[in-house]
Amino acid sequence: MKVYVGSQYPLLHDYKAYLYEEQLFGPTIDYVGAYAAPQPDPNHLVPPPDAFATHTRPAKEDAVDFIIQSIHRYPNEVSILAIAPLTNIAIAVRKDPSIIPLIKQIVFMGGQVYAPGNAYNDAGEFNWWFDPEAAQVVLRTSIPKLIVPLDCTNTVPLTKETYQQIADHQPSTIVTELYQQHFARFFGSAPPPYVPYIYDTIALGCLVNPSFSTDSRSIWLDIDTVTASANTTFGSNYGKTIPYSSDPYPSIGVLAKSTVVFAINTPAFLKFYVDLLTRPVPVKFEHESEDK
Repeated sequence: MKVYVGSQYPLLHDYKAYLYEEQLFGPTIDYVGAYAAPQPDPNHLVPPPDAFATHTRPAKEDAVDFIIQSIHRYPNEVSILAIAPLTNIAIAVRKDPSIIPLIKQIVFMGGQVYAPGNAYNDAGEFNWWFDPEAAQVVLRTSIPKLIVPLDCTNTVPLTKETYQQIADHQPSTIVTELYQQHFARFFGSAPPPYVPYIYDTIALGCLVNPSFSTDSRSIWLDIDTVTASANTTFGSNYGKTIPYSSDPYPSIGVLAKSTVVFAINTPAFLKFYVDLLTRPVPVKFEHESEDK
């Protein structure tokens, strides 16, 4: 397995622009600090605390070219799990539009349709708010899209029962230990004033097992990319997902419908979630390459 380095910054903004906006979130939001300093270059990456990537070096090929080449190598077979800003995918489809009809599907954790956001001014969901221009590029393609927005993830809080099944699992692993360390503050004598929710893993679950979805709807989605002035500050609805009940651009074909998941079979998903996080470590993959 290899690590492919992606884009350093979103399409329009750098860390200085987002640093100002992050300061508005307050100290309790977990993702404050993602742009507190410039992203390190590939020569200054450090191993993560889970001890999985202690020796793997970044591949010479970057993430955008890896996406393009993989899709051409396996036409109509590649599903992309997008649980972060969509910068690399947007650059890939702009650099080589011929991959668009060759992508099997993209499964997203991103956006909010009718629910409030969790980013600046409660306007948008963080992954898409981080680079709304990239999200708009991808949403406006004809690639089949399965989207798990905040409308769905906000219905699946992390309960103490689920937390304990993972944190107290025996034998413990580096994953269960890190999980316990991160989420213990939510279930102590003085928990934080907000409830933790399960986000990205729901999108993974819907990719692995589409039957987890119990309420999915076909909707046209776009995203607000309006800035206040000359792309220097953010508009009040910057990064907000915009749903339409009918095609807003019927004569020019800008948007394609997305399948949006609004609810899942929570008990079935949580069983999958607990099993996933309590499996033995290190995880062994079939046909794992020795090429590092």
